[in-house]
Amino acid sequence: MEKVMLVCNGGMSTSIMAKQIHEASEGRYEVKAYSESVYANNLDDDIKVILIAPQIRFLKDDIQAIVGPDRVVEAIDMQTYGLMNGKKVTKLIDKLYREHGLEVSE
Repeated sequence: MEKVMLVCNGGMSTSIMAKQIHEASEGRYEVKAYSESVYANNLDDDIKVILIAPQIRFLKDDIQAIVGPDRVVEAIDMQTYGLMNGKKVTKLIDKLYREHGLEVSE
């Protein structure tokens, strides 16, 4: 199971999204949600993809600088996030893993 981090202002709406992604991925992704004020304290070496809520997409470069070049940071688009479309976000995560040649942990 791959670990994915979701980051938003308060962590509340991303908790719902985390559940939607976990269900849509049929358990392939373990998703944890954090507010932008505490996510850095919860980075795990196994986290390769960090998704950010659209309301903080302006922090993408700052978050990338903090998490380092070995992780992928991407914003979820507003419509997908607003609809809590876990299937579409799961497809985004799959795409990020492929495009960035991320290794799948065993």
